[in-house]
Amino acid sequence: MTTTKRAFFESASDSLIALLGLNRPIRLYRAFLARINCIKRVRVNGTDVSFDANDELHLLRANWLETKEPETLEWINGFGQGEVFYDVGANVGVFSLYASLHRGCDVYAFEPEAKNYSCLNKNIFLNRLGRRVIALNVGLHDATSIEFLQLHDLASGAALHSVGEAIDWRGERFEAKFEQAVLAFRLDEMIELFRMPQPIHMKIDVDGNELKVIRGAARTLSDPRFRSLQIELKEGDRDLIQAIESCGLKLFRLHPCRPARRASGLLECRIHPRLIFSIASGPLYHRTQPLPVAAVTRHPVTRDLLRRSPASPVRCRS
Repeated sequence: MTTTKRAFFESASDSLIALLGLNRPIRLYRAFLARINCIKRVRVNGTDVSFDANDELHLLRANWLETKEPETLEWINGFGQGEVFYDVGANVGVFSLYASLHRGCDVYAFEPEAKNYSCLNKNIFLNRLGRRVIALNVGLHDATSIEFLQLHDLASGAALHSVGEAIDWRGERFEAKFEQAVLAFRLDEMIELFRMPQPIHMKIDVDGNELKVIRGAARTLSDPRFRSLQIELKEGDRDLIQAIESCGLKLFRLHPCRPARRASGLLECRIHPRLIFSIASGPLYHRTQPLPVAAVTRHPVTRDLLRRSPASPVRCRS
């Protein structure tokens, strides 16, 4: 739905709601609405996943599970049974649920935004994952402190929020719709303080705060038990690559950027290449093949990386 159509739909809906008095705080009426419970069930790679679908973005995320990031699903498909997976910026838990249901992973899902965290827990309940997916309502950062989560959008299921400063994935300032107080942790300190298990795999999707998360997780990523990291990288972000490589990880696979798509008037931008870093080319990636150099060099960041370390294995999906 385009922005213009979205604005028209919202205006017409607001008028109809006001005309019919559907927003009245009447107990019986609200109790009736509470009985409406929409659930979307999808089947991906032989695995059934259930999602809360009471909000538009919840439904869209469920529908996009197989098509939005197929490279992420393929990466998760290569996990060993029961391995520990940290999903940083889990949103409503799309990949947390899939990793636990499809590969039996023990998942720690980090999601600081309140509405997303609520939906994440409902999705865990719907899939009967109980203690197999541990949802944590905290943000990861380069310092342990009380921070403010700058909300880019108030809709449940929305993304593009930022812990700390109101700076988006482009590196540009935005006007936050609301500042939500949130506990922020350095991951290294959090693991030590709460005796959490060492992750084997980690996905970081935090819309611009990647470097701060990496700096706070340096010891965790340097642990010899850690195997792979998936992260998005915007062009020109060489500091982030250097921080990751300083943990002993090397660029192993690159997934070129995908076209942007619109959802609920909010532009879901995926203009960055998605990278996977690994300590070695083990059986996790046995189906990959080298990415043609011409494809890699379209991205200034990876072009620079190849100039600095030409022997680094840069690969993509076969």
